[in-house]
Order: sequence, then C-alpha cells, then structure tokens
Amino acid sequence: MDIYWILVALVFLVGVPIQPHWSRPRAKIYLWIVFVMMITVSGFRAFSIGADTKVYVNVFHNIRNINLMKGRFEIGFLKYVEILHHLSENAGILLIVSSAICIGAACIFTYKFSKNPMISMMLYILLGEYFSQMNVMRQAIALSLMEVSFMVLLKNNGGGGVQRAISALLILLAATFHTVAIVGVIPWILVVRSNSEKEEYNSFTASKMLKNTIWIAGIAFVAYSVIMAVTIKLLPQYAGYFRGEWSDANYNASLFNTLIQLSFAVVGAIVFREKKLNKNQRFAAIMLSLTIVFDVLSMRMEIWGRIAGMFGIYTYLLWVPEVTSEIHSAKNRVILNTAIVLFSAAYMLIVLVFRPEWTLVVPYKFR
Repeated sequence: MDIYWILVALVFLVGVPIQPHWSRPRAKIYLWIVFVMMITVSGFRAFSIGADTKVYVNVFHNIRNINLMKGRFEIGFLKYVEILHHLSENAGILLIVSSAICIGAACIFTYKFSKNPMISMMLYILLGEYFSQMNVMRQAIALSLMEVSFMVLLKNNGGGGVQRAISALLILLAATFHTVAIVGVIPWILVVRSNSEKEEYNSFTASKMLKNTIWIAGIAFVAYSVIMAVTIKLLPQYAGYFRGEWSDANYNASLFNTLIQLSFAVVGAIVFREKKLNKNQRFAAIMLSLTIVFDVLSMRMEIWGRIAGMFGIYTYLLWVPEVTSEIHSAKNRVILNTAIVLFSAAYMLIVLVFRPEWTLVVPYKFR
C-alpha cells in the first residue's frame, strides 16, 4: 500500500514548484511527469495485482484460440490483444500499453479541460479511477475511448456534424471493448442538445441539475422493478448481465459512492448558485448527474455500478476543478481544495485497508 501513498505524495510535491494551473506549458510538463510515475506503478505491476489482471493475461496467452473466446469477450478487445501478441509474446506488454492508454487519456483530458491539473490527478488516484484501470481492463479502455469521444465533441462547442459523427463512432468503437460503453450514447445526446442555442439549455444551472438529479434518482430507486422490466424488454441481449454475480444488491458500497458524488453536486450548487453554466461545466454536470442516478440504481443491483463508472471520472477531472476555481478568495479556495483532498485520502485509506477485495491492488509488488 505504501507505494500508492508515495505516488500520491509525489503527484502533489511535483506540482508545488511547477504550479500547473498557471499555464498550459506548465500543465504539460506536470502531466508528463505524473503520467510516467503512474504508468511505472500500473504498467509494471505483477500479474497478481488487480481483480481481473490474471484473466486478461490468460486471454493474452491463449489469443491464438480467438474464436473460442468471442462469446465471452468483445471482438474489439480480442483484436487489440491479438495485435499486442503479435508485437510481443510477453504478457507485460498488455499491462504497459493498456495502462498507457487509460492513464494517457485521463492526462490528455485533464490537459485540455481541467483548470487545476494537480487536484484532478490526485482525485484520479485517491477516488479509485486509477485502481479501476488496474482491475477492469476492458471497461477502462472503453472509458478511455469515450474520453476521446467527448474531447472531440466538446471541441469548438461540438457544433460541427463531422465532430459529432467522429465522436459517435468512437463510442461505438468503445462498445467493441466493453458492451457497457454503449451507454455513452445517453450523455452524447444530452451534450449535443445542451450545446444548442435553446434558452432552456443556456439557462442550465448547478442547482437545477441537483434538483432534477435527486428527483430522477428517487424515482429510479422506487420504480426499480419497472426499469428492469423495460430494460430487459428493450435490450434482451443484455439480460445475462442481470443474473449471476452482478445481480446482487450492493447497498452500502453504492450508498457510499452515491454520497461522494452527491457531496460534489451539493458543493457545486452552493458555489455556482444560480450562475449559468458554460459548455464544459454543463458537460461535467450531465456526467455527475448520470453518475448519481446509476449509483443509486446499483444499490438495488450491482451491475448498474459498472455503468456509473463510465461517467464518474469527469467529476474528478473536470467538475471539481471548475467548482474550486469559481471561488475567488484564495484562502477559501485552498481550504476547499484541502478538505476535498483529505476526505478523498480517507476514502482511499478505507478502501485499501477495510475493503481490499474491491480492488485487489494490495499488497503491491512489481513483476
């Protein structure tokens, strides 16, 4: 566990002299250094580190029997593994390249959109996204492709038809790595509509987002059986996801995750008050809202938490920096940033010490 705390400390200490929020060149230098540090720990970990790492290493070693695995794994992921196997028969390449893709996408998104790269990277580690890409490789790569998709969509207000088409195709590509990525269509539609010139979207505020999210999440929790029936009827091919190990309720853990996201939403509503949100803030608010709704659903069935995981990363990389940068008092901004980091560190400590089975990344060892 010590290596993760050392990593967090270094991510902070490197940022102190660089001050990456001052300029883009500083942010680029900082993020390159952080990227190298994180990929060293993730990419060169032992095959025993991470809940599903051994499974994917086994896929790598048996990729010549690709036809036998098509029913279990998506074709995009299998072709990806096949390409890596052609480059090297050492399974370490799978961990290194996958880590580079996942961590790299987070760093690039942070560089392009975050107003505070240091807190984005610290929360990326402390609140579990870093550990997630060490566990659920297929979903993590799919998430990375979705990050690229939304980077394209957010560029120049996402007004161009070509940009929208490329963004949509990237979401479909992500679904070939993990089926759950198809839910990216939901925020894609919402973001496209929110970037329209209609007054109802231009008057979008954090308070409205919070109120609507609470209503929708509450209805979803109460009407869960109806949602399940409709989902299975519309998407019968995914009915298998609602049985087996992912069909159990996960109330306590999901409630914990919901409260974390809800806290960020409440703080944002207080800080922004009735201010109209800009393009990036609306995007982050949409993703935060979807995270909360699906986290609430995961209290009833654990599989919904996988979907929430496709949206939660933007809370750390974009929403929190947008909220804290809105505070004009330097003293109050430091207090809020410090509180966020300390509470996030407490979350990481609880997970690694009391719930290590959630990630299986401790005890750590290199290959």
